[in-house]
Amino acid sequence: MELIKEFILPNDLYWGKTQTREACRAIIFDENNMIPLLFVATENYHKLPGWGIETGEDKIMALTRELQEETWCEAIITKEIGIVIESNSTWKQISYCYIGTITKKSEHNFTAEEKEKWYELQRVSIDKAIELIKLDISGSETSKRILPRDLAILEKAKEMI
Repeated sequence: MELIKEFILPNDLYWGKTQTREACRAIIFDENNMIPLLFVATENYHKLPGWGIETGEDKIMALTRELQEETWCEAIITKEIGIVIESNSTWKQISYCYIGTITKKSEHNFTAEEKEKWYELQRVSIDKAIELIKLDISGSETSKRILPRDLAILEKAKEMI
């Protein structure tokens, strides 16, 4: 996969963990060209669906699980966007990014942690997603790394569609 962007971040943005983590993220379009975007109300920022690859999963298995958990959708992956690498002196995350088409929407089912953070699922155009992420002003440590990463993924995807 092509490298979209690499971010070298301050050590405090990764909670002192020492590890390499792989994750999958996707921009999936419905029949109206809208994409699911998560809004984290407690920290006032938006993010793309996706998370870490768990033991025993390949990339597509992890992505399928995450899309179901976070967007309640099933999708066909149609393109690879590329990878984004985020790292500091002790931590590295590699996000494998894809474009897909929604094939089925299901019932809402956030995890306990997501409910605690007051996640809200929004359906927006890719242009609106880019605008929202550019306007997000959260000061949270998490958003300081997520917003630039997800903006890079959205902008690259927009070039490809």
